[in-house]
Amino acid sequence: MLIVGAAPTVPIAPTAAVVPASAASPGAKDVMVHLFQWPWASIANECTTVLAAIVDPVAGDPYVSAVTCGNGWECEHRTRTTANMVALRNVAAGAPATNWWTNGSDQIGFGRGAAANTAFNRGRTVLNRTFQTGLPAGTYCDVMNGDLAGRTCSGPSYTVDASGQVGANVPTNGALALHIGARMGA
Repeated sequence: MLIVGAAPTVPIAPTAAVVPASAASPGAKDVMVHLFQWPWASIANECTTVLAAIVDPVAGDPYVSAVTCGNGWECEHRTRTTANMVALRNVAAGAPATNWWTNGSDQIGFGRGAAANTAFNRGRTVLNRTFQTGLPAGTYCDVMNGDLAGRTCSGPSYTVDASGQVGANVPTNGALALHIGARMGA
């Protein structure tokens, strides 16, 4: 689900069936970033629409049970990317969606006030653009593609200038996610 056009003003209910990440399209991480980045009232409420179709609420939720990953259990909650996006959501909680941009087709970018900024590329070419952000000047670890450990990012890093702009190269079927908690050297 890549949302294009004007910024949504209300949550958008998923309409497609849930598929395991291993079977999803190459841009599946777009959904992960979007889910944790957009200011939904509750991620649990957004997921309920999808999970209700595959989980019997009377029998209980098998996703909460202690399981061994594999054999049909995806365990996305244990991945680095998910942990990093939860951190982004926590940092951006309550911040408004800002600086919405789209190419009108398959690329979007938006911020969460002075707390975070993301971009998604489902296009056929690299998204090479300067984005306006609300982030303070500094160098940020792209937490969608790496981890911040001290002053070092294991993935790409991006520098936001004094006017809040950042030049980004987002690969095909890729995404980037920056937030103030992943500011290098801060």
